[in-house]
Amino acid sequence: MDVIDLPASLDYRALDALLDDAIQASGRVLIDARHVRWIDPCGMVGLLAAGTRLQQQGGERSRLQLPELPDVPGYLARMGFFAVAEGVFE
Repeated sequence: MDVIDLPASLDYRALDALLDDAIQASGRVLIDARHVRWIDPCGMVGLLAAGTRLQQQGGERSRLQLPELPDVPGYLARMGFFAVAEGVFE
């Protein structure tokens, strides 16, 4: 299983590396977001795009390990991220 480690801040500056990692991954993939402390709307869209790309490449959904800091999943929920992510991640 390939692991894609996300940085502490997931914003527009981190998207190129995230998408590059998604393109290079193969098989089942775990996106490790445990250490994410900040995510902005651009980061959310990039995360969904990476998950969609991984699903297209491998034919199965990737696993997303949620951030440990409770503020981040709370923000993701308020922004409607999980409703969309249901079809992209396990």
